[in-house]
Amino acid sequence: MTILLNICHCRWAHKLIKRSTYKPKYRASQVTTKIDIQAKTSKKTKQNTTMKLSLITASTITAALASSAAADHTFYFDSELAADPIAVPTSEGSKSTGSGEVTVKSDGSVIMDIRWEIRGDDGPIDDENALIGIHIHSGNADSNGPIVFGFCGQDPLPPFGGTCQQGWPSTSAQIATQYAGKICDLAPPAPCYHNGTSTAKEAVQALITGEDMYVNIHTTKSFTANDAPGQTPAAGLIRGQLIPKHSTITSIGRKTEEKDEHENDMSSGCSFKRASLAGVGFSTLALVGAYFTI
Repeated sequence: MTILLNICHCRWAHKLIKRSTYKPKYRASQVTTKIDIQAKTSKKTKQNTTMKLSLITASTITAALASSAAADHTFYFDSELAADPIAVPTSEGSKSTGSGEVTVKSDGSVIMDIRWEIRGDDGPIDDENALIGIHIHSGNADSNGPIVFGFCGQDPLPPFGGTCQQGWPSTSAQIATQYAGKICDLAPPAPCYHNGTSTAKEAVQALITGEDMYVNIHTTKSFTANDAPGQTPAAGLIRGQLIPKHSTITSIGRKTEEKDEHENDMSSGCSFKRASLAGVGFSTLALVGAYFTI
């Protein structure tokens, strides 16, 4: 009886020990491998998400900068006016001079500050010899071209913005007049740029990309002299080519200025655009790099 109880006790203890023994579902090496795989998957997912966000952000920034540059780009031009006997033979011997500063924007707006001095036989400026027109024309220094923008005028020329300033008293502190330009959109036979079909924005784009244009001043005397047989009608008294000065661009709260000072190759007229676009590209790449390092 005692032996039987001992045998039963041993069997019961063996079963109890067998049931209580833990059998792991995975071996230690399998658990470690699975944890590594999960960690790598999580890291890869995070990297992919970061890259997608960086690319989206870079695209958004590039679009914003390009839009801002197009809207806020401003160009400045200078013009020194004097007689040009090659283009206007009747102006030979004239001592009259002038200067203009022209500001244009990509949206087509044109502003000019102009000063002039009519001297000798060209003057005086009075009721019989009025200043009858100030324009920007298309053409180089040796040619006469159509009116692109008009600033002021009176009969027999188009009025554009109204009657031109006829001079300044010797006691006046004012030495120049500012005008807003208007695109010449009169139909032929009016001598307008592209027969009057061009928009102000298109004309400004032509100027900033290198098309030759000049400023000129018309007086009653010069108009009469140029209207004679064999002369070029309405060729003006004094004139000067528009020479690029510098440009500015504002983008996302930052303003930079790129000066020309005869350093730009204006044979194509694209130097301002290259400098600005290069700046936009650099900013974009820098920002993309910053996002990839997050």
